[in-house]
Amino acid sequence: MNSPQKPQVRVEPKSPTGQITSPLLATLRQFPMPPPFTSPDGRLRVPASGDDKKHRKSQSAP
Repeated sequence: MNSPQKPQVRVEPKSPTGQITSPLLATLRQFPMPPPFTSPDGRLRVPASGDDKKHRKSQSAP
C-alpha cells in the first residue's frame, strides 16, 4: 500500500506545477520580461514603465 502511494504523491505536485508553467510561458512570449518571478506581478504592470515597477517593488517591501 505504501509503494503505490509514494509515486502518486510525487505525481500530484508535478501536475499543478506543469499547469502553472503553461500560462507562464504564454505570458512570457506575449510580453518579453525577466524571469517568471515578474510574470504574476509584471502582468498587471505590463503597460507601466520599467521604472514604475521598481518604485512599486520598493513600496511593497518597506
